[in-house]
Amino acid sequence: MKQILFFIFFVFCFQLIEAQDIIYKKDDKIIAGKVISVDSAVVVFKEISAPKDQTISISLSDIKEIKFDYSNSKFQTKTNSDYVRAKNAVSIGIGGTGGIFSINYDRAIFETDNFFLSAKVGIGSWLSQTNINAHITSNFNFGSTMNYLEFGLGGAAAFGQFNKYFRYYASLPIIGYRLQPKSERFFFRVYACTFGLIKDSSNDSYFWPMLSIDLGFCF
Repeated sequence: MKQILFFIFFVFCFQLIEAQDIIYKKDDKIIAGKVISVDSAVVVFKEISAPKDQTISISLSDIKEIKFDYSNSKFQTKTNSDYVRAKNAVSIGIGGTGGIFSINYDRAIFETDNFFLSAKVGIGSWLSQTNINAHITSNFNFGSTMNYLEFGLGGAAAFGQFNKYFRYYASLPIIGYRLQPKSERFFFRVYACTFGLIKDSSNDSYFWPMLSIDLGFCF
């Protein structure tokens, strides 16, 4: 009889240990218990040793990984990459500060779950002159995790001597839409800006509206 009771107790303890979700935080803390809910910003969690109705809310930005117990069919294993978009993008641009054609690299330099600040550098061509261009944009999530409303400004400096008048270009303000998914996928951006040709001397400069497109992939 004692052996049977011991076996039942052992199985119960084993199931209690196994039926846990594990949260790995970025500060290297590990928490075991049961995940109650997960949304785009917060995980609601109950520790095994906590009172029945006591839960903890943890920001997703503080979590490195969640490993769910297999019996918890409501959830799947998630890592931090499930919540933050891809940080890098390479693209071919048409229009904008880069000119008629440009090759660009874009990097998220500051980010939260629903917002990121990005910087772009590229090499472009406008008529017979080549330039090095740069953008900085603020990107606000809307609709889903991969759709962003974009605001920013940009500029470029020519390093050729083909055109003796226009050496500096400006794109401001930049207002557009950006598709930047969570992993390696198609990248797309379309934006409108006021494009400007700025002369070296005190002569007149020229500004006009322009629609621009970047196509590439993110990673």
